[in-house]
Amino acid sequence: MRGLMAIDPQDIAEENTQRSALAQQGSPTEFAEDPKKSIQLAGKLNTKAVLNLLKESKDVETPSLPQEKVLIPDDGTYSETKIKKDAAKELLSDEGQAKFKEQGFSAKPNEGIEVLKEAEEALSTEQALAEQNVKNLKTQSKQALTADEKGFDLATGNVVDEGKADEALNLINATDASIEKLKATTADNNGDFNFDYMNTGDDINKTITALSQVYKDETQIVKRGQATNQVTIARAAERMQNEVGFTRNTVFARKEGQTWNAEEFTAARELLVRSAVKLTDLATKLKNGGANNADGVFEPATDLDRLAFRRQMAIHAAIQLQLKGAQTEAARALQSFKIQVGGEESAVRQAQEAKRLIDEVGGLGVTDNMARRFLDIQASRGLAGVNTMARGGWIARTRQAVADMYLAGLLSNTATQMRNIVGTASFMAYQLPVEALAGVFGTLNRQSQLFLYPETKFTTEQVEIDDFLMRLKGYSDAFVDALRVANVAFKSNKPAGASKLDLERYNAVTGTSDSYFGKSIDYLGMVSGVPFRLLLGGDEFFKTISQRGEFNVKVNRAYKNAKRNGATDAEARDAASMVILDPGSVADDVIEQSKFDTLQTDTGKLGKFSRDLQDVKLGFIPIGRYMLPFATAPTNDMLRSAEMIPFLTILGENTQRTLKGENGAAAAQMAYARYTVSALMMYQVSQFAMNGQITGAMPQDPKVREKLPKGWQPWSIVHKGENWPTDGDGNDLPLYDMYGSPNGTLKYYSYNGFGPVSTVIGITADTVQRAHVIDDPSLRNNIFTAAAASVYHYYKDLPMLEGMSNFISVFSDSGGNLNFDPVRLFKSPAEATSIAAFPNPYSSLQNALVRAKEGSGIKDARENLVYYTEQDILQTNEDGSFKYALSDGRADYSLIGQVKRKELLPEAARVIGLLNAYQAKNSMFRNDEDKFAKRYDTLGRPLGDEDTNIYVRPGRAIFNALSGFRISESQPVEDYEKELMRLSMAVGGWPLTNPKTKSGVRLSRGVQSDWVNLAKNEIELDIAGLGRVNYRDMLRAVLTDTSNRYGAKYEMLDDIDRKQFINNMVEKRFRDAAWTQLMQDPKYANLNRTIFDLENARKEGRIE
Repeated sequence: MRGLMAIDPQDIAEENTQRSALAQQGSPTEFAEDPKKSIQLAGKLNTKAVLNLLKESKDVETPSLPQEKVLIPDDGTYSETKIKKDAAKELLSDEGQAKFKEQGFSAKPNEGIEVLKEAEEALSTEQALAEQNVKNLKTQSKQALTADEKGFDLATGNVVDEGKADEALNLINATDASIEKLKATTADNNGDFNFDYMNTGDDINKTITALSQVYKDETQIVKRGQATNQVTIARAAERMQNEVGFTRNTVFARKEGQTWNAEEFTAARELLVRSAVKLTDLATKLKNGGANNADGVFEPATDLDRLAFRRQMAIHAAIQLQLKGAQTEAARALQSFKIQVGGEESAVRQAQEAKRLIDEVGGLGVTDNMARRFLDIQASRGLAGVNTMARGGWIARTRQAVADMYLAGLLSNTATQMRNIVGTASFMAYQLPVEALAGVFGTLNRQSQLFLYPETKFTTEQVEIDDFLMRLKGYSDAFVDALRVANVAFKSNKPAGASKLDLERYNAVTGTSDSYFGKSIDYLGMVSGVPFRLLLGGDEFFKTISQRGEFNVKVNRAYKNAKRNGATDAEARDAASMVILDPGSVADDVIEQSKFDTLQTDTGKLGKFSRDLQDVKLGFIPIGRYMLPFATAPTNDMLRSAEMIPFLTILGENTQRTLKGENGAAAAQMAYARYTVSALMMYQVSQFAMNGQITGAMPQDPKVREKLPKGWQPWSIVHKGENWPTDGDGNDLPLYDMYGSPNGTLKYYSYNGFGPVSTVIGITADTVQRAHVIDDPSLRNNIFTAAAASVYHYYKDLPMLEGMSNFISVFSDSGGNLNFDPVRLFKSPAEATSIAAFPNPYSSLQNALVRAKEGSGIKDARENLVYYTEQDILQTNEDGSFKYALSDGRADYSLIGQVKRKELLPEAARVIGLLNAYQAKNSMFRNDEDKFAKRYDTLGRPLGDEDTNIYVRPGRAIFNALSGFRISESQPVEDYEKELMRLSMAVGGWPLTNPKTKSGVRLSRGVQSDWVNLAKNEIELDIAGLGRVNYRDMLRAVLTDTSNRYGAKYEMLDDIDRKQFINNMVEKRFRDAAWTQLMQDPKYANLNRTIFDLENARKEGRIE
């Protein structure tokens, strides 16, 4: 089940070994023939021996790694024990085989192995007998035989004789001889139905069929002489309808042409009752912390009990879905928990698997709380409540479906999928040189230990010098299987284990029957779930190759450690082979490594806080999901990035323990190597940032931002463009001149959003940019302040954290004052909705396509504001007092110019207008030109990249929109712009502005945009000596042309006066003319009247 590798590390290792031997005959290496010697003599790395073993194992069927188990045919013939036995004959020596058997077919002895040994052998014998029968059965023929509750007669409600269960058991056995394998063997089952082996919809149907035969005669007696068959069926269906929530159609037809009879209803209800009773027993045990066994001894609840409870909940839901005809959804429910409680695996291994599964579905607390909630619902609402809880109420399902479609919309852009793939691949690639260096550190450490203490014995938790080669070989070998696992994940829309999607349940948009309508809903769910499927497929691919890489490392370490501690070549081979034969012995490590590589590890208290925040609901609205759509991936990104940045974590308590070796030698070696590699990378990035070859965040200070050349792109690598100018000697000019202006056209290639590696690059570049490139002494003198600001701005710009960015903007600072505006919280959800205000599962893809078509100019919602005027504040109440009065009774003139945020109608109109604008943004179905306003720089040029569209640059437009990368070019810098940059450096501030207020009144984004566009792009004024000129023509005349009187006067002034001259002669003149013209527009009548009243009130002394 492993693919062919493109480059064989064995060849590389052999070549390196030969070269080393030629260059250093007899020189010391890590390995020696006698580990007791104080210094190890010349020897071999033994890399070839391990690679040969791995190559040989590819030709032998060996047990699958956890991630690859989805590829095992589900026909009942797979036996891990048999595979271990057969493969042991091929890979182990005779002595190794004996030891492997003695250890219970485990790579290492388990605690209590002697106690389990006899049970394992008995299980193997039983398995061998059962396999012959299984071969003659159809796929997935396992059955449920007994239950924990006695049956009920439908007509009377009386308890049915206990012999009914035995009778049903015999009927099933007569149909399937192999079902004997599934009988419960423990004394306390008493012949009840065993749900542990109920794995498919066929199992449910077979059990119902057998039970219906038992009740057939009894229902005939009840019907005889009393009612027609249809009436009896209706009575039988009544309880099922009340308890399961069937509609009339589902009551009388599972599918077209197949109706229910009375005995089938009786059997179905009995199966639900028995399932509910088992749920009750398990929930009670969890609530009480345990239960008495058959001998009356109290046994604490374990992870196996929690797993059994969660699995039984899935079975209970699947029974209902199967009865309703939703076979596909029933199958999905039954796939939730993949190991059988009481299956063929040893007790120790089962406990490990149970803990892993419970952790992946929320941990101990979630399951225990679910058990308590189950008992409460059962006590208050009975079986109907239990059934509803098991399958999920329609309100909860609908709410989740709405949230999931919103989340799908965020992931639908192919750029998001590409970032996930490239980010994971780059993070895994980054770890290879780290591991190589850790191997060097480990070798030096072991050499020094043996020199000082020759009797030292080492554990397998050591990084070997060739571990990275073994990992690379694992990546290559697993490629084909990884594609197959990814295909399974894409088709099933379910991960093999944990996932970064943070979904409550997968396939939330599903039908509840196999009717035409139900299938239509299923199809909608399939289509809307494609973004989830793509991301899951990518993650499962990388988890598969990650597990194979880590597994190879474990095999290598087992071999090396055995040799290091005095084993012969054969004994070392056996030690490594046992790991190959028993992947479960290292399952925890390989699974944890795959989670680490794909940013899915448990995030502890921080993760719990994130999940609690996601669960916040405002009635029907999942507001927590809007604030924090995804938590696992961003949190892991932060943690992995912090581990790579020394000054962020090196003082931490756990880091200190790791560096001291208290968390294991391998962890310490990897930590030192990680810090070393990261420090080297950060140093190089900082040099690039100092030279302007890599950019950080977009500066928040407008004065700094305006200095940037047109086309400047944040979070990007910078290269020289075509036709770069040269000096007199023919050498390329540097990127920038002494004032920071580009000497030619620059090209920007974005790097942000591609996982922890790009995070470290971005934070480093932005920290340097803030502390040295940007003229800010406070940041220059405090590197930690700059770094903290960089961390915030990097994560704020990530798409997965857009909801949190919107939440912060609710309290955004506007005009120097806190401006609380909760409507901004719904910006992302509104942008992700369709015309019908329902989440669009392809919203981000739609936005990307619109940007490719129209360009990526920056736009803001216009936000039509309504202000208080003098007429408003002079309104009176019925008694003649002013409606808006001061404490002394006078009219409150200070309200003039303030936004009517407390007035219901104006505020409602503002909110509706904003949400309507957000919804229309980048929509293929609606025009947003009248709802959004362009944002301009202080020269009047639109911000963003409007020129990159399918009409001007089609290739780049599509690439930028869909690839996850962005390419842009700076525009040539004119002479007057260079003078502005020089002047800004001289006087410490950019001389041009775009006003956000007028006479102290806060202007909406729409007014600001219209005013700037009119002043700096459209209006032309008659200027004496220059004729009719626009804004930029006037700037050129003043700043660069001394032949006119304005330029000549500017040349004579000092820099401070020059800044004021630009403001008076250019800025104020064009702004005032534009404002006069803008206020003639009837839509700005309220604003015009407000400014007039406010200025009059100030003149009259009514307000300051």
